[in-house]
Amino acid sequence: MTVYKCPICKQGDIEIHTTRSGPPGFRMTDYEMLNRSCDCITKTGEAISMAIIDSQEEFPKTTCELCGESEATVKYPTKSWVGEYSYICTDCFSKKMA
Repeated sequence: MTVYKCPICKQGDIEIHTTRSGPPGFRMTDYEMLNRSCDCITKTGEAISMAIIDSQEEFPKTTCELCGESEATVKYPTKSWVGEYSYICTDCFSKKMA
């Protein structure tokens, strides 16, 4: 289990447990969101968990690839199996959870 900072409020802690499953050569990572100290994250799932984990890393300052207005603060997986991500703002990330 690892604790990550909330990519929306930057204050809350989100505990995510990752496990590897499947036979060798076909392993998948399973994500389970266990605890949250803020109410920003309204939906759970693989893409949301991956976005929280990947947003802890530094990435280039850029504007949101969806709305083009705000600064991107979240690295959101669009096609994670091929390493394709979008850099989006917290407003667009919140909309993805709606």
